[in-house]
Amino acid sequence: MDITYSFVLRICWFLLAISAALASQAASLTIPVTHPRLWFADAARLQQAQTYLQTHPINPAGGDIQYERALRGVLANNVGDCDAAADYLVGWLVENNGNRRDALRQQGEELLVIYDWCHDRLSAGEISTLVVRWNSYMDTEIADDFANQNSEANNYFSGRMRNELLWGITSFHENPRAQEFIDHALDIRLGTWFQSWYQDFGRGGVFPEGGDYGVVSLSYPLIPFVSAGDFGYDAFAQTPYFREAIYAALYGTTPGPTTLNTRFSGGYLLFPFNDDENLHGGGVIKRAAISATSPAISVRATQRPATPGTCAPGLRRPMLAVAGYSMRLVAAVRRPTSPICRSTTTLPARKSLICAPATTPTRCRCICSSVRQAASSIDIGMPAAFKSGAKVAS
Repeated sequence: MDITYSFVLRICWFLLAISAALASQAASLTIPVTHPRLWFADAARLQQAQTYLQTHPINPAGGDIQYERALRGVLANNVGDCDAAADYLVGWLVENNGNRRDALRQQGEELLVIYDWCHDRLSAGEISTLVVRWNSYMDTEIADDFANQNSEANNYFSGRMRNELLWGITSFHENPRAQEFIDHALDIRLGTWFQSWYQDFGRGGVFPEGGDYGVVSLSYPLIPFVSAGDFGYDAFAQTPYFREAIYAALYGTTPGPTTLNTRFSGGYLLFPFNDDENLHGGGVIKRAAISATSPAISVRATQRPATPGTCAPGLRRPMLAVAGYSMRLVAAVRRPTSPICRSTTTLPARKSLICAPATTPTRCRCICSSVRQAASSIDIGMPAAFKSGAKVAS
């Protein structure tokens, strides 16, 4: 009887798995014959952008000049802009743009929105050439042994999912393989591979590659997913990851304007982790241990600087540092009148820790005016320590 029950249970789970798999293969989009389809298929969104353009003109220039020409072309019906952008698209070959993987990841979105937004400036012959060319590009990416299945957290994976969906949508009705690329993007990459990764590693929405490369798992899908939604398929709803990533990004972002060295000032920063590529420039405090038994914080260096506790002259950064050495906050029992740190409040939640020169110009003093209270000494991360963007100044 136990054997029979086990057999029946396995059959039921098998049938449920088959049903789920079939359900995941239902990425059906109702795509019109007309263009634009990418982002601006929604009439209200298009009108909003056109209204905004009237008071915020675009002057195409720099590295994004062709993208900006296409944008101004579609919004203002500027034929000259679209002709220039379309010519650029027709002449663009991946083999002339360095590393193939990088070229398609970095430039794919720009090129494919040009195809859509300036579609009426492409001749039938040019469209035919581009369909063959970009189908080949997609095939090469799908067949690659890099950044496909089992690389779902990789930024190249997100770039490929974006490109496949953009290309499938914009080339639909003139590309017999368009649905194939839509299916691969939504059913295989998102519905199968990414979903499997999420169950094992993605819960909570933290983008594993960090604040530089990891965030593209949110930015790369933006135009294609919103566009798919315009045609009846809510890609964002297929996994909790994107909803959870909103909370992860909020928690990991400084709630106030922050200054980082002399290269970044006045904006918001994400707590650096993993492949951040900017920690060498100063970064932010990595750990803050807060003790509810004391309103005071002491400062220690995680590495031994030449003069412990000194402030780097001329630098204003959201960390305590000496010529690039990282610092950390550690709990310490000190009187509020300590020359190193004094408390102006009883540490109410969600305020800020401001570090500035003490009486001695080469030493830092911390005014602990709002580090989050905690019942015990815990690692609360950077955001709670710098609610207003702490600075070190000379």
